[in-house]
Amino acid sequence: MPQARTISRWLALAMLAAALWPTAAWAVAVAKPLNAVSFSDSAHGYIAGSPNGVDGVLSWTHNGGDSWHASLPVSNLFMGAVYASVDGASASALARNYDRIYESADSGVSWSGTASLLSRTDSLSGMAHLSGNRRVVVGNLGSGPEALIASSVNNAAWAIDFHGPVHTDANGDPVPTRAGFSAIDAAPGGSVAWAVGNDWTSNNQAFEPLIYVTANGGSSWARQAVGASTPEITCVAAGDAQTAFIGRRSSSLLRTTDGGSNWGALPITGWTGTAAVNAIDASDADHVLVVGDGGRIAWSSNASAATPTWSVNTTTTTNTLLGVQMIDASNWIVVGDNETILRTADGGASWVGSKNLQAPTVAITSPDSANVLASPTISIHGTSSDGRGVGVAKVEVRVQRGDGLYLNPTGEWVVSDNTWIQADPADPAQGLDNWGKDLDVSSAIGGSLTVWARATDGLGLVGNAPSIGAKPASVITPARTSITINYHGTASITGTLRSGGILLGSKQVRVSPASSPYASTFVTDASGNFAFTVAPSAKVTYTLIFDGDAQTKATAALVTVVPKVKLNTPVVPRTVRHTRSFKVYSDMYPKHASGGRITFYFQRYLKVRGHYTWVAKKTVSARAVTYRSWSRGTVLVRLAAGKWRVQSKHSDADHATTYSAAQKYFTVR
Repeated sequence: MPQARTISRWLALAMLAAALWPTAAWAVAVAKPLNAVSFSDSAHGYIAGSPNGVDGVLSWTHNGGDSWHASLPVSNLFMGAVYASVDGASASALARNYDRIYESADSGVSWSGTASLLSRTDSLSGMAHLSGNRRVVVGNLGSGPEALIASSVNNAAWAIDFHGPVHTDANGDPVPTRAGFSAIDAAPGGSVAWAVGNDWTSNNQAFEPLIYVTANGGSSWARQAVGASTPEITCVAAGDAQTAFIGRRSSSLLRTTDGGSNWGALPITGWTGTAAVNAIDASDADHVLVVGDGGRIAWSSNASAATPTWSVNTTTTTNTLLGVQMIDASNWIVVGDNETILRTADGGASWVGSKNLQAPTVAITSPDSANVLASPTISIHGTSSDGRGVGVAKVEVRVQRGDGLYLNPTGEWVVSDNTWIQADPADPAQGLDNWGKDLDVSSAIGGSLTVWARATDGLGLVGNAPSIGAKPASVITPARTSITINYHGTASITGTLRSGGILLGSKQVRVSPASSPYASTFVTDASGNFAFTVAPSAKVTYTLIFDGDAQTKATAALVTVVPKVKLNTPVVPRTVRHTRSFKVYSDMYPKHASGGRITFYFQRYLKVRGHYTWVAKKTVSARAVTYRSWSRGTVLVRLAAGKWRVQSKHSDADHATTYSAAQKYFTVR
């Protein structure tokens, strides 16, 4: 079978270019990319990616990619390339943002990171194993940067084999180099390899091709000429010692069939537009597989011919594809953004796999609800799966006892519900397909335990299992428990539904009584929020109800809404005599069947301590008389001469205290 290859990454180069050109008009969009894939044989393969564009994740398969298992994310190390050795047991992954290598000696089950290879601020983008037991990495050196080739022979210390290229100005003085390698690939046998990239030294906005070749297993490297400029180089694949293919941000490749003495453009027939080629693999001089932007996949079985025949697939996905591997003549795999992992077993005729972000599944298989407290130690077991996705990275469990406290990882019962405890794989070689956790619950009280489980995949997506044991309580928390509204107004009753501190989305909450024409049910949003509109004409205590479901107990909460009445400004003559009594009345809506009472407050304008102010002088209350659609309160009063004002007020058990909209001013002579 062909040698497993490092997959070059356009994203790594894009991030490098963004660092070089602070004023560049383009930027890199992070879409949980899977950046590279590499297989050592038909069963063992590896994926390098990132859950957020900053951290790294590594996934592995032992069944040819039918399913994957993920490592825990590696903080601040963006995994941009991965290389599977031919022994099937070891693999290496490169951190794009530092000169770090993560390695596995057990087919991906565990990984450990090296210290800085060269103790510098370097970035690595590709690796190849060459003859003479030499490992070679490429990337960029320092903050300048310069293109970098470094190697280690027989696992000795890493040494720089090349950095540059060197540039001089018209006077022969050196000028700072701006260059970097994006990929490397070795021909079968490991004597011949090509390292490719781009040089921006002469023009920050133009790409000068950077192609270096070794014919002696990396002992020395020589630059090969292509031309003055070319679209940005992204990747390389060596079919044999004479034939190699270079991918570009273009619909055509560069190809050599004479060991690099001559390079020429090779159009990919059917690769429409200017979509970039992001990754390429070649099992020999004729069989080539290419992937790029917009979900493009192209392959040829006669790529060394003067005019090769190409098949192009643009319909399986529209996600950007970033990594590719021809495992054998018929079995290929490609990876890319948004958890894209596609496989073909028939040479490209059909593709299956993951094309969209999807949370993993997890289930608790034991104990059952009836036996959660069967012994002082609870043994929780279950299964998890990420389908055809990147793989489950961790499974966690959470335990709550009957008094509402949660078991934390140190064995204490605490109030906080953020007490997830990491479970262990039953067989590390099978990842978290089967998992378990033994916990001491001997101090559990209250006669019940509730157990939850959740699974997180390598890209940070979370799936939850239905709880077992006693159903956890749910709580409705209204934003306000008492609301006052205006006459003919509406109230918005809002709040949240949660259980064990977790906000419950997609749960139906209902309000009783209903308030026509407004809805009586509401399905909570992802944050557990609900909202109802009501319009009572008198005081109503509404009940908010969650009827419970298979996972959570029912609950209810009360909210009281009290409307005001409409109370008109009192009617009084503008001028009255102090020797006579006169009538004052105020109308109230809605009509009160029992009449109700309206109170009138009279204030006189007097001089107090040298200043005039309003002084309360008389309060009179009257039973309101009902009319067609309102009630009226009328009082008969007699007041001393002076300047007066009056305001009315109403309050009863069904309505909030309401004052008349304005005060009436009048004069008593």
